[in-house]
Amino acid sequence: MAAIRENKWSRYITLALAILVIGVVIYFLGSILVYVVIAWILSLIGRPVTQFLLKKLRFNRLKSGSTLAAVVVLVLFFALFWAMTALFSPMLIEQATVLTKLNTTNITEALAVPLAQIDNWLVKMNIFHPGQTIVHEFEGDIRQFLAPAQIGRFFGSIVSIATNLIFGIFAVTFILFFFLKEDGLVLGFLHAVTPAKYDDNVTNAVEKLTTLLSRYFLGISAQVLTITTIVSIGLSLLGVENAFLIGIFAALINVIPYLGPLLGAIFGMFIVISTGMEADFYTETVPKLWRVAIIFGVVQMVDNFVLQPYIFSKSVLAHPLEIFMVILIGGKLGGIFGMIVAIPVYSVLRVVAHVFLSEFEVVQRLTTRMDEID
Repeated sequence: MAAIRENKWSRYITLALAILVIGVVIYFLGSILVYVVIAWILSLIGRPVTQFLLKKLRFNRLKSGSTLAAVVVLVLFFALFWAMTALFSPMLIEQATVLTKLNTTNITEALAVPLAQIDNWLVKMNIFHPGQTIVHEFEGDIRQFLAPAQIGRFFGSIVSIATNLIFGIFAVTFILFFFLKEDGLVLGFLHAVTPAKYDDNVTNAVEKLTTLLSRYFLGISAQVLTITTIVSIGLSLLGVENAFLIGIFAALINVIPYLGPLLGAIFGMFIVISTGMEADFYTETVPKLWRVAIIFGVVQMVDNFVLQPYIFSKSVLAHPLEIFMVILIGGKLGGIFGMIVAIPVYSVLRVVAHVFLSEFEVVQRLTTRMDEID
């Protein structure tokens, strides 16, 4: 009995030490791990293309077929990146120009009536004192935010961000090339740093993780494409300007759980208001805002009842409440970025726990569906 208890405590101590080591590695090598993880995710996305080139187009018969296939996939990634940049840069520049020309006085005049109604409601609710107005409270902040100097500083900061981005792109590209070129590179590295007796477990974990994350990111890609299509086409048919810009922004920001859809709708309404300052607010702007709200309402229903159940339940194999708690924890630990990466990180931890720590009851309860991965 004492031996069993000692063995149990030994397992718990080993688990605690493993978690501590992983935490230390993430803390000190976080940025490098981010590059590796991004490259690995991109390799999962690009692997079907690589396999198609090697097997269907017979690149594997060439002396440097795997290298050529990896280069082709990298070129496709960069071509897609360039196309997206070329597509959105003019739109973003146009919106930045509109923002620099906005006059806060014109804004308050255009929104005078609805703002007055809101002021009256706030006074009735005892939130504002009589004579206190939204314009008075926020006009200084709005003027400072929309000042050309402030916008200029914002775009100036892009230079430093671009420097870090260029280095990150180089690092990810370099790592990604070898992940695409050598199919078993990740598995081989993990085998090299773990004891030989765990080789089968490592192989099982990598296979399950590859399948799980591939399904997840395929689902996310389908979600982004679907939302972009619905919002862009819907707003275009309803006569809203910059419909595609609003659609792609809404789709990309939607990856932020719970907050993303709201931010997308706010962005769409802001674009409608900022590009229609000369229009009559009630006869022209308000109907457009209602159209934007209707489209985003439809998108939310499609996302909540069709897309998300498939992505989270079918691909991640987790209960909705479980996902909700994980996202809350991710937001608490890492803010918006933590919310975005919470589900993939949790998926990794579940697979690792399922393969290596299945003797613990809590692990068994949290990973009951892991055997569904084929």
